[in-house]
Amino acid sequence: MKKIFRWKMWAISKNKNINDITVLNKTILAMKRFAIPSMLIPAVVFLSAFRENTSENKVNATPGASIANVRIVEGNEGQRMVEVMVIIPQAVANGVTMTYTTRNGTATGGSDFVPVDGSLHFDGQETMKKVTIAIKGDVLCEEDETFQVVLSHATGTSLTDSIGTVTIINDDCFRNGNSSGGNSGIPGSAGSGNPNASAYEIKLTYTGYTTEYPDITPCRIRTNGTVVLAGLVWGDEKSAGADDPVQYVGVLNLEIDMDLCTAVAVEAPGGGYPNCGLTVVGVGPVKTELELDSTGTRYGYIKLNYDQSLGLFVKGVTGGCDRQTLSEQKQNVPNETQTAIFNGRELPLPMHALRVGRYTQTDNEGNVTTIEVIRKIH
Repeated sequence: MKKIFRWKMWAISKNKNINDITVLNKTILAMKRFAIPSMLIPAVVFLSAFRENTSENKVNATPGASIANVRIVEGNEGQRMVEVMVIIPQAVANGVTMTYTTRNGTATGGSDFVPVDGSLHFDGQETMKKVTIAIKGDVLCEEDETFQVVLSHATGTSLTDSIGTVTIINDDCFRNGNSSGGNSGIPGSAGSGNPNASAYEIKLTYTGYTTEYPDITPCRIRTNGTVVLAGLVWGDEKSAGADDPVQYVGVLNLEIDMDLCTAVAVEAPGGGYPNCGLTVVGVGPVKTELELDSTGTRYGYIKLNYDQSLGLFVKGVTGGCDRQTLSEQKQNVPNETQTAIFNGRELPLPMHALRVGRYTQTDNEGNVTTIEVIRKIH
């Protein structure tokens, strides 16, 4: 019997409807504007530069630099790395610089994370960098904790969203059947007092590219982009019958750094709509529902539920497409963009309920999907 994941994502966006659209690997979309997303955090200071982009047409979510909000599961020991994405609206010939520093919130530098400060330099072809920070694990039962990464002293651009919030997700109370952490407000979760809820840490990674057309040569896109979806999910496994699907829910961190081969929105002077390539980057929290079914084939779908309480979803779109196409693709992130990869994807797994393990799938184009059920917490 074929078992699959079904994903439903509620993300930060505008209200639009997509009905009955099946997303398969490398589907040739008949309608460009209905690109469907298909949909994870590595600290010490490490800065990662975004790829080169020489297009004159560049569109970003905001007119100035923006820093993301991210979520990371705490862990019980040692250190975990969280990457905080910083995006500028467009590449600047003379470069862009800014400084950053961490600031305590409910999480305290030294005990909960390793404080950092430094500077970022974007050269004339860069639009994204990351600040990487070490998170310290423990086994204390506590609320989710937060701290901030603050940008300042920018030259070459303005600062639009200068404060990014890092949320450290509590993972220590589930084993006791209750949680004082951030899951307590979600029905059916361990923290809501449901004794049947099981909690897991999961991470999904997609490496490759996405396209609306079979031949990507004219688009000149990267083929090694990544999309990562990671965090805690929980579901009522004990109440599900042997043939009943098990549903898991959670607020996960979605990070996109993916190329798309598409077509221009404006007809070319000689006629037709030439293919073009673009890059989508973005990061933020998304409400995610996972349904694991052992009875047949099902497909995920997206339900729009803009929730500002989750925090800002920072995003940027650059590339060789016309400005209208870039603007439309930007508006689609994260809800309706094909570059989100996991949203609407069918993910075969040999199980009726989640089990710890690593599962890898490679498609005909060489794109690799890795599903990691890292550990069961409760």
